[in-house]
Formats: sequence, C-alpha cells, structure tokens
Amino acid sequence: MRMNYPCRFVVGNAGRFGAGHSWVTFQKDGKTYLLEPLNWMIGLKMPRISTLRYHPTHSMDWDGKTVSYYSHEDRKFDPSLQRAVPLVGEWIFLWISFWLRFVAVVSKGIGFKLFGRRNIQP
Repeated sequence: MRMNYPCRFVVGNAGRFGAGHSWVTFQKDGKTYLLEPLNWMIGLKMPRISTLRYHPTHSMDWDGKTVSYYSHEDRKFDPSLQRAVPLVGEWIFLWISFWLRFVAVVSKGIGFKLFGRRNIQP
C-alpha cells in the first residue's frame, strides 16, 4: 500500500538503551513525521520529545525510479527551558491519557469476565 507521501526507511539506534532499530519517516505538509509501529498502543501520536531517542545512521528512499541512500551524523539537541517545558508537558499529558484509557479498558474487561454480560429481556 502506498502512502503517497515522500518517505524514508531509516536504520539506527533508538530507545532507552540505544539498541539497533529501524523505522519510517514521511513528510506531509512540510513537516517530517516518525512512523513507529512498536508504539501502536499509545495511538497515532508520539510525544515530540520521545523522538530524541532516535539516532539515525543510514536511510534510503525511492522516488519511483531511483533508490537513494543517505548516511547521517549524530545530532545534538540542547533545548532552552522555554522550549523544553511544553515538550515535557506534552509527554506527561500523552502518558496520563494512555494510562487512564488502559485502566478503563482493563477494568471493563475484568468486569465482563467476573460478572459476564447480562442479557436483559423485555
């Protein structure tokens, strides 16, 4: 399936321990997005501050005719407090909403297992 957006397959290091990993980036409306299938449980949005754990080493793209390969240098990010506070706030909000949804779904599942679905007949 085609996304019809310019995209790249990227390999590098990611996560808390910097293990080898791969992901996809794509561009839409002048912005670059990181597509991470391992984060499916948190939904379609990833906090922007979480992307700091991704360190690409190589990537490739294909324009329909030509395959292009890229080598990446490690980047440094040292945000000011004014820039860091909204990023941390976004991260906290996403994870609080995730855990609230998770607890609700698990509670509902446990309730159905314990009490079963009761058919109410008129």
